Amino acid sequence: MTETKKIKALFCGAVLQGFFDLPSSEIMGVLKATGGMIRTIREMDGVEVIGTMDDDETMVGTSPNGWPWTFYILE
Repeated sequence: MTETKKIKALFCGAVLQGFFDLPSSEIMGVLKATGGMIRTIREMDGVEVIGTMDDDETMVGTSPNGWPWTFYILE
């Protein structure tokens, strides 16, 4: 029987200006959707999330061009 080789991947996410432009009443919906996306990735067959990181020390605020990234999912 052949052992399946694991693939490591790094998902990078950015917070764009549109998030900061939202009325406060809509922000929780975005945060819940982001949590749902992370949960969906974690629950996929064969996926093992090693960790997540929110880079709020070196990257605060918007990522104007999608870079620098604001959060990461390592699997």
